[in-house]
Amino acid sequence: MARSSGLKSEIITTISILIGASLLLGGVMILRLTEQNLLEQRVQHLRAVSHTLANSLMFNQQAVFHALPSTQQFFADLPPHLGYQAWWLYDQNLRLRASSDTTRHESLAESDRQRIKITRVVVEEVNFPSLMKVYANGDAWARFAVPLVTQNQFRGLIEIHFSLEDLRARLKLFMQVILIYIFGYGSILVLVGYVLLKRNIITPARNLLQATWSVQSGNLDTRLPVAGPSEISDLAKAFNRMVEALRYSQ
Repeated sequence: MARSSGLKSEIITTISILIGASLLLGGVMILRLTEQNLLEQRVQHLRAVSHTLANSLMFNQQAVFHALPSTQQFFADLPPHLGYQAWWLYDQNLRLRASSDTTRHESLAESDRQRIKITRVVVEEVNFPSLMKVYANGDAWARFAVPLVTQNQFRGLIEIHFSLEDLRARLKLFMQVILIYIFGYGSILVLVGYVLLKRNIITPARNLLQATWSVQSGNLDTRLPVAGPSEISDLAKAFNRMVEALRYSQ
């Protein structure tokens, strides 16, 4: 069945789809790997920060539970780039002794705190809606609950809540750069591919069509230039031989 679209439009459409799909797939893979690596690095860093803060609190255990304003100032003096948003400090009986002034974040459940007291194992939770998910929503955060243990005795528990929104913002910017790269580089590839295909396929095909019309009108002196890829040049040779045979048959 004949199509209304020409060879040029068919080639441009095909090239655009193939190049766009390949570049988009590569961009998604790069973004996904970047997201995983950056998130892993951030979580490792915040884990180390949480342990360092817990060690500092255990070193000043008496000041922690008997001079709570100093503890609050200790957290207030933390560098802003750490992105901490909330903290809760519990004593050895898991009674809340101090916390940041926030109602936005919820602390761990009582059962989780009891489990940490018994196992003395650090608990961490990470919520990071991936940019790969179209309908992903919610805040990006990480939470660490570190038991305070000295001389093999449970002395308390510190829970710290960090924001990961800055990491998501960096990844969104990186995603925009990738999309610009895909569009720009893809356009260049489509243009280069079209120029090459026009020179090697479209132009010879048009020349063949015009030569066929010329022969049809009775001009048996029509010849095609033998040039281009081997298949195109072989086709031109075959056409010229056909026309030559027609001319001698007359």
